[in-house]
Amino acid sequence: MNPVRCFLARRRRAARDARAADYRDAVRGDAPLREQLSRFNRCWEGIQRTVPFYARLVERRAAPRSFASWEDFAAALPVADRPFVYAHLPELADAARPAEGWRVTGGSSAEPVSLPAWRAETAETECNEWLGRSWYGIDPADASFRIWGHSHLLGTGARGWIHAREREVKDALLGIERVSAYDLADASLLRAFERLLVSPAAYMLGYSAALDRLARVVQAAGRVSRARLKAVVATSESFPRADSHELIESVFRAPVVMEYGSVETGALAHTHPGGDLRVFWLSYFVEATEPAPCGGYRVRVTSLYPRAFPLVRYDLGDALALDAPCLGVRAFPEVLGRANAFLELGGGERIHSEAVSHAVKPVREVSGYQMVQEGERLTLFLTTLAPLGEEAMDGIRDRLGKINPRLAAVEIRVVERLEQTRAGKTPLLLRR
Repeated sequence: MNPVRCFLARRRRAARDARAADYRDAVRGDAPLREQLSRFNRCWEGIQRTVPFYARLVERRAAPRSFASWEDFAAALPVADRPFVYAHLPELADAARPAEGWRVTGGSSAEPVSLPAWRAETAETECNEWLGRSWYGIDPADASFRIWGHSHLLGTGARGWIHAREREVKDALLGIERVSAYDLADASLLRAFERLLVSPAAYMLGYSAALDRLARVVQAAGRVSRARLKAVVATSESFPRADSHELIESVFRAPVVMEYGSVETGALAHTHPGGDLRVFWLSYFVEATEPAPCGGYRVRVTSLYPRAFPLVRYDLGDALALDAPCLGVRAFPEVLGRANAFLELGGGERIHSEAVSHAVKPVREVSGYQMVQEGERLTLFLTTLAPLGEEAMDGIRDRLGKINPRLAAVEIRVVERLEQTRAGKTPLLLRR
């Protein structure tokens, strides 16, 4: 193992073990809620000074300088859903310290937003990631096999070439082997399976729908997996079918677990061997009190650590499958309303819809996007915060063409609004 991988593994183990000890110390009686409130109040001291929107609330005495309970918190502060964030975006970021990067959302929501971030935030979310994986014996030094988006290959010019090479070097140093989730044709997935059989990977990670598709192709081909995996980690979306979990587990002969999170939060919860998904509640306070149209209760997240863009009752757009409302969720059985789909290009070619996100997200003027498929005809509908020039349009087509040449000719239309489901969500892909 190379020195870089050894060094990072040691550092990640130490952070993971320290976090595990923090949970053991805090998990007594109602101590979790008290600990969460204490952590938020410490963050709130800074937020009310340096985040303009919340500073005004405190100045006007619409919000207190410290919260005595989570009930007081929920009564005083507004829900930060997408329209609220779009309307107040500059005022919701920390004004005292510049951003060191950006989190560009997308995925199943199809309504991207760019949020400022600090590099230190990664340590918090990465720690949660490795804690969840450790429940299944996965170590930071373990090699992994990933069915993932290749957005690093979509850049243009010298800068795009440099980013792609940087990603390749990092993957080699970290023991990461990637295959593209953009190309989910049967032949491509069988080639990926052959690579998995000779890979040193200790676990496989991928988009939930892509893992389901891989398992079905392998099963249909009558192939048997000899890979010795500690676990198969599904993420980014819900499983597409009721039998997905059982099928993937039987094909790859390993526990199938779910890592739930978002671009905004990183890892928010992880399947635990004891059952259900466990929330990383030292990092996030989770509300699920408002019924969702698709069933369950809407997910609202509050961050409990310093961030360039503090999450305060931030609405993720998902719903948790709970029997009753809960203020301070620590475990839940599943996430509702978060499944992606595939573009069907004919001739057996299938492309994960996340490819559309990766092609569109670099354009910050885009506020929403939706691919509509009518037979073999594809139309990309966009909503925007400002007019789009031809250069931006050409950039989107260029990135789509790199994913698959047939996508380069997609028609792009700017519209006032996108179609929504009965649950009020904007599906990324519609078939007519």
